[in-house]
Amino acid sequence: TPFLMLTARSDKESVVMAAQSGVSNYISKPFKKNDVIDKVKIYIEDYTSTETGEISSTGHGSSVSVDVIEEIDRCLKNGKIDYPVLPDVVLNVIDEINNQKTSADELARIISSDQSLSAKLINISNSIYFKGNTTINTLQDAIVRLGLNETENYIMMFSQQGMLNTKIPAFEKMMNRLWQHSFASAICAREIAKHIKLPQADSYFTIGLLHDVGKLLLLKMMLEYARKGSDVDEELMMTVFDKHHEKYGGILLKKWGLPVQFSEAATSHHDISKSGLDSSTVLIINLANLIVRKLGYSLRDGSEIDLSEIESGKKLMINSRNMETIQQVVEQKCTKMMVTI
Repeated sequence: TPFLMLTARSDKESVVMAAQSGVSNYISKPFKKNDVIDKVKIYIEDYTSTETGEISSTGHGSSVSVDVIEEIDRCLKNGKIDYPVLPDVVLNVIDEINNQKTSADELARIISSDQSLSAKLINISNSIYFKGNTTINTLQDAIVRLGLNETENYIMMFSQQGMLNTKIPAFEKMMNRLWQHSFASAICAREIAKHIKLPQADSYFTIGLLHDVGKLLLLKMMLEYARKGSDVDEELMMTVFDKHHEKYGGILLKKWGLPVQFSEAATSHHDISKSGLDSSTVLIINLANLIVRKLGYSLRDGSEIDLSEIESGKKLMINSRNMETIQQVVEQKCTKMMVTI
């Protein structure tokens, strides 16, 4: 059952606490009656569209699409955005792993509060990607097999997957493609970092995973307009993504308190000149983004990409032969993991 909180408490701490507690939406006083009615309608219409499996259409065609784009532009400009909040369990896991003295038992105690997440980690540890000689049955054993860094990576991945829950086909399809691209980019970024022998190469998995998180934020905004009856199609989604996803991905990652490399990668991964020539993080994510696009894990066609001519690859001093090796490894790992997940 959706739960809308109407309260005079508008401070950041209260909003965050409400979101982490599972509140569907948050309305602070003073408010207009129509604001409450509009938000209630969102959840009623979401139920209706879920039952029919379709996005309702007003029949106004492309003019509605223009209106949606303009409205999103206004919301972003005015700061009227409901930024998604990382679940409490994710924040606690990040804090615990940053503590050098943490153990699998302590991590398991934190994660066990989320039964769905626990089950997914156990499932991953038994996949063909990680599978050992014995079957894992406990969360502690799953964490030992995965390792602390990999546990953190997959918790972040499952958390990102859960941020957009809808049965509307067009949004499910786009979310699935976006998730595949993010996951493939995560694997590729880590392989590139390992190849050039960067310290803490495993951290590039999460950076790659979150580099397009701005698209997730925008998708959530467009979902609200679709629930209200606006015609939101793939063309409109791509237009909004192209215009805003880098900037607002960076803002969201800063709000989550993640290191500067994350927001830097989010805001500059399409244009490596934005962050200067010395940013290995941006170069790696730019290259990973193009490699997985070439492999077909993307929202756009990348069949014509010539990997030997990619500027970020040249700056990282990765030759054509090594580029092909990285591409093959990424394709093999993506195939294994996506079948499992």
